Amino acid sequence: MGVLAAFVPIWALTVVGYVAGRTGVLGFGAVDVLGRFVFYVAMPAALLDTLTRQPITGLAGGGIAAFVGATVVVGAAGIGVARWMFRRPLGEQAIAGMAAGYVNAGNLGIPVAVQVLGDASFIAVVLLIQTTILTPVILGTLDLARHEQGAGRWRRLATVPLRSPVMLACVTGVLLGAAGVDLPPLPAGVVTLLGDAAVPSALVALGLSLVRTDAPDQIVRCRRPLPTGRCRRLDSGVHGDPDGDGGPAGIVGRVDAAAIAALAEPQRRAVYEHVAGAGAPVSRNGVADALGIGRNLAAHHLDWLAEAGLVEVSFARVNGRSGPGSGRPSKLYRRAATEHGLSLPPRDYRTLATVLADAVEEAGIEPVLYEAARRRGALLARSAPEDDEALLKSLGYEPYEDGDVWRLRNCPFDGVARTHAALVCGANLALLEGALGNRVSIDPRPDGCCVAVQRYQKQ
Repeated sequence: MGVLAAFVPIWALTVVGYVAGRTGVLGFGAVDVLGRFVFYVAMPAALLDTLTRQPITGLAGGGIAAFVGATVVVGAAGIGVARWMFRRPLGEQAIAGMAAGYVNAGNLGIPVAVQVLGDASFIAVVLLIQTTILTPVILGTLDLARHEQGAGRWRRLATVPLRSPVMLACVTGVLLGAAGVDLPPLPAGVVTLLGDAAVPSALVALGLSLVRTDAPDQIVRCRRPLPTGRCRRLDSGVHGDPDGDGGPAGIVGRVDAAAIAALAEPQRRAVYEHVAGAGAPVSRNGVADALGIGRNLAAHHLDWLAEAGLVEVSFARVNGRSGPGSGRPSKLYRRAATEHGLSLPPRDYRTLATVLADAVEEAGIEPVLYEAARRRGALLARSAPEDDEALLKSLGYEPYEDGDVWRLRNCPFDGVARTHAALVCGANLALLEGALGNRVSIDPRPDGCCVAVQRYQKQ
């Protein structure tokens, strides 16, 4: 009965989170913000507070022995099933063993155990064993399956414990508790307050995660927010006056708003910039290695960007192998071609640009346009950085080196160029001629801008 009573608050807080998600009182993206607060702040504080005051005892106790034995037996069973029943390659065998034998101690398992058991010492031992023994073994097996060598492999293995705030809090708490060192009263009070928020926050986040988010093809009308602070949501394609007062609705594209909001998080923006600048599809491991973050965190940000429509997903084998035993195709990401923009109040410069392009072509005054573009380019060059790369970046071209040439990954005028290619490419060439002189030439490529720039002045 005591254990059942301990679970009642867990269920109640989960229901609170679910209701909050259904009503939207916490706003868009609350589950992500609350989850990150729990993982990076509240849960480490709770473990540090508990382990400092309650040092680990009974390391070789029956509970630890049961955990280690169950992990080994169930993990081995998962590996065996993947190898002999499903004939999966080595890397997938390691994943199957991890999925079968790994306790969910790093996420919801911690607050549940703290609430039900009331003792974090067992959790600390579990995390120590998982992070210092099991995780390096699994990652080493995956590296072996990928035939990966080099310093990056060992650096990633050696820094596994350092990349987890929960693990760092466990180690710090164990060391302080073993040494009999108490935190000073003021920091200890702050840590205790943060730690007290860990269990309820984690459970509310769990309830929020159970709510299905709105479809991405909806739009938001924010002329007058509801009392809860949310905007009125209507299906896409609905127009007119939602309030019945004859006033303008002020429609904002939900897809564009969600896409732009996704880049507000600095690390996710860094992931997007890496994908955008790669020039070819990238994997989760590639992003993780390039940015020095964990693979799971990289996957989280990439999938978030994909859901927001900022990156596109494809599947391909990156090991060059094919046929049975070559493993499943890797999930790859590249920047989406879809354009996103948000303007408040609404503005539509593309329509005007298209009308002007139609007028120039009908009147046959392309030379006038090109001369005006050269004058504008010269003006931009005088007010912009002297460095070519900085200038091109400031204009949105996304330059990258290709031998002695700057290639331009992005065309800032792509929306109008799709319907007026010759006119826009000519104006684009004239604009950059005005800014950079005779080092500019037309060199169309399947992707990117039609103009190339010599990196050095022609002799």
